[in-house]
Amino acid sequence: MTVEKKAPDRADVHMFLERAYTGLRNAREAMREASLWLAADAKGAADLKLQEDVRNAALVKETQEEAFALLEGKMGTRGIDILYDIAYGSPGRLYSQAASRAKHSLEFDDVRARASPALAVLLDFRDARTCEEKHALLDRARDQGDVRLLSALQPYQSSRGCGFLGRSDCYPCMHRDRALDDARSAIEERATRVGQ
Repeated sequence: MTVEKKAPDRADVHMFLERAYTGLRNAREAMREASLWLAADAKGAADLKLQEDVRNAALVKETQEEAFALLEGKMGTRGIDILYDIAYGSPGRLYSQAASRAKHSLEFDDVRARASPALAVLLDFRDARTCEEKHALLDRARDQGDVRLLSALQPYQSSRGCGFLGRSDCYPCMHRDRALDDARSAIEERATRVGQ
């Protein structure tokens, strides 16, 4: 395009071209423009429409390579949030191949290094294998966790359900102190403040 060649470093030009290609349902060119936009201005990753467009492109095989490259790199923490949503949220239930790929992406150290503190503690909690490992993360969860972590903490709330007639505590290490309750309370309080 002539406009693009005259102003290759103008983020606004790439933004408009990304929008135009998306409108024309040419997702491959839209992802190329998104990449150029983010190269010209990394703050473009905060654009909600761009986030939606890249997420949608990541769900289908035809544009998955380009979209995942953006999510894993140039989109920074927002890209990692979108990867998590594809891996474990509602998009993943409809697009299982994309969900599997997103889960795989989240295993790489260089990708995880771009996660926000809230998502980092959630990923670490999901990966922790033992009750003790999960309990060790509760202070971080209290200080950094967001609402996404609440569903991961939920199964550990009950102090019953195991053993004879389900009367024993399945996760006694989670109930030896107030760390679990404190983490849930802090996350809920933060979520309330954000929602106001």
